[in-house]
Amino acid sequence: MTNMHTVKSFCAAAALAALLVASPVSSQDAVERSVLIGLVNNNEPGFRAEVLTPTLDYLKKTLPNISFRTVDIAAYKAVDDLFRTRPDFVIAPSDVFVTLSSSISAHPLAVRKSSFAKDANRSLGSAVIALKTRADINHIADLKGKTISASLPDSLGGWLAFAGELAAQGHEADSFFSRIDFETYQIPEVVGSVLSGRSDAGVLSTCQLEVAEQRGLIEAGKLKVLNARRTPGFSCSHSTHLYPDQIFGSVNENLDPETLKQISIALLQMREKINGSGITEKDNTSFSWQVVGRFDSINRLFKALKIGPYAYLKDWSFEGILKRFSSEITIVLCLLAFLTLSELRLYRLVKIRTAKLNDLVEEKGRMLEEVRGLNHRLHNMERYALVSQMSSVIAHDLKQPLGAIINYCAVLQMAIESGAKDESKLADVTDAVNREAHRIAQIVDRVRSYVKRPNSQHKLCKVGDLVKRAVDSFAHYADSTPKISVMLSDPDARINAEALEIEILFLNLLKNAGRAVRKNNGNIEVRTHTDDKCVYVSVADSGPALTDEQFKQLSDVCDSTTAEGLGLGLAIVRSIADAHSAHIQIDRLIPCGVKFTVIFEKF
Repeated sequence: MTNMHTVKSFCAAAALAALLVASPVSSQDAVERSVLIGLVNNNEPGFRAEVLTPTLDYLKKTLPNISFRTVDIAAYKAVDDLFRTRPDFVIAPSDVFVTLSSSISAHPLAVRKSSFAKDANRSLGSAVIALKTRADINHIADLKGKTISASLPDSLGGWLAFAGELAAQGHEADSFFSRIDFETYQIPEVVGSVLSGRSDAGVLSTCQLEVAEQRGLIEAGKLKVLNARRTPGFSCSHSTHLYPDQIFGSVNENLDPETLKQISIALLQMREKINGSGITEKDNTSFSWQVVGRFDSINRLFKALKIGPYAYLKDWSFEGILKRFSSEITIVLCLLAFLTLSELRLYRLVKIRTAKLNDLVEEKGRMLEEVRGLNHRLHNMERYALVSQMSSVIAHDLKQPLGAIINYCAVLQMAIESGAKDESKLADVTDAVNREAHRIAQIVDRVRSYVKRPNSQHKLCKVGDLVKRAVDSFAHYADSTPKISVMLSDPDARINAEALEIEILFLNLLKNAGRAVRKNNGNIEVRTHTDDKCVYVSVADSGPALTDEQFKQLSDVCDSTTAEGLGLGLAIVRSIADAHSAHIQIDRLIPCGVKFTVIFEKF
C-alpha cells in the first residue's frame, strides 16, 4: 500500500513538473496581475503566523508576476462578506467552504496537509480531553451530566466533529451535558478550564494537545484523550472521525485560467518544513497542500447535526417544511391533482351514466306499464276464451234440466188437453219444472261468478271427478266422438285448484286430441296415476306422426300444428297450468301420436 502511494506521488510530481516546463513563468516578460484572497477567520492557535503567512510568502516568491492581496472574511457571515469584497480565492475551514459551495460558485483547489497526517482529507477532528487523574472519566459516555468546555460552536475540530460523534451515539449535546462553556480559543482557555477543574472535560482540535505538550505549554501526561483512537497515517490521538483540513479554493468564475493554473500548481508544489537532518518537522509550522478529495464526510456530519446546507431540517416553519419535503410534497400534490382530476372525470361519467340509467329506468317503467296493460288484455282474452269454451260445458250441463223441463211441460200440456184436474200431480210437475229451472240458474251463476272474479279461488278437488266431467263435456262438444278410454288409478286423489279451470284444461287437451284423430278415426286414452308428491293426468292420441318442426311448435304458446288452428287451445292449457303451478310434459309416441301429461302437486 505504501509503495502504491509512493508511485502515485511520484507520478503526480512528474506531471506537475512537466506542466511547469511546458509553461515556464518568467518575471521579465509576464504582465503583473493582482489577486485578492479572502481569509476566513478561525480560532486555531498561530494559524495566521504559521499557515497563512508562509503560504502567501511562498506564492509571492514563486509567482512574482502576481500581486497577492488579502481581505478578512468573518466565518459567521462568510457569504455576505464574499459578495461584498469579491475575492478571487478563499482560504477557509472545510466546513465553511462546503457551506459556501451551497450558496456561491466555489471550486476547491487544494487542502492543507499537516506534518501529522499522510492524507490531508483525513487530518482534522476533535480530541476530548480530561485530567488524567479523573478515574471516573475514561469514555465519552462517562461525561453524561458533566460539564464541558470547547472553542467556538461552529469550529469543525473544536466542537462540530465531537457533536457529530455524540449524535452518532444517539445523544443530544444540550441534554447530555449539565453545562457547556464555549471559549474563544482552545489554548489556553479550553485547556485552562479543564486544568483548573472548572470543566470536567474539554474539546480540542486534533494535534493541538500534542503541539502544546511539545512546546511546553502543557505538562506532558497531565491530560488524557477520551475514547482515544489511532488511525494509520495519522500520528495524533483523536476521539472522533477525521475530516478535511483548511481549503484553498477559487470563488471567482471569471478568473483568468492561466492565473488559476499557475496558483494551483504552485500550491501543490509547496513542500513541508524540513529540519537539519532532512526529516519533516512534526509541528504546526510544517505543512503542505494536497489535491482535494470528496466532501462526503462533511456533508454526512452536517446532515447528522442539521446545520449548514441541512439547517432546514431543524426549521419547522412553512418554508422549512417546503424545503425539507419538497420532493414528497411535489409527489403528494401531483397525486392529489391526479386524484382530483380522476374524481372530476368519475363524477362526470357517473352523472352521464346516471342520466342514461334514469332514462332507461323511465323507459323500463313505460315498458312495464305497456306489459301490464298487455297482460291485462291477454288475461281478459284468456278468460273470455275460457268463457267461450264453457259453452260446451254449459251445453252439456243444461241439456238434462232443459230436457226434463220439456218433458214436464209435455206432461202438463197433455194433462190440460185431457181435462184432468189432479192438483197434486200438477203441483208435482210444477215443482219439477221449478227445480230444473233453478238447476239451470245455478249453472249460469257458476259461469257468471267465474267471469266476475278477478282471481280464481282454489280449493281441494278430486281429480277423477274433474276428468269425468271434462270427458262428458267433450262428448257433447265433438261432432263425431272418437273412442275414448279412461283409466283412473286413484280417482280420489286431490289437487288444490279452481275446478272449472282444470275442467276446461282437460277439455282443451281432449279437443286437441280429437282434432288429431279425426281423419284416421284414432283413439284417445286418458290416464291418471299418483306418487308420493304428484298427481299425473295424461291425454294421449293416435293421430298422425309429427315432423320435428311440428313437434317443436307444440312448445310455443301460440303455434298450432294444424292449418286451421289458432293455437289458443294450448295457450289456454299453458296459462291454466301456470296459474296452478302445474307442469306440462309433451312426448312424441311411436309410431304416431302425442301424449300430453299434466303434473299437479298432490294434496
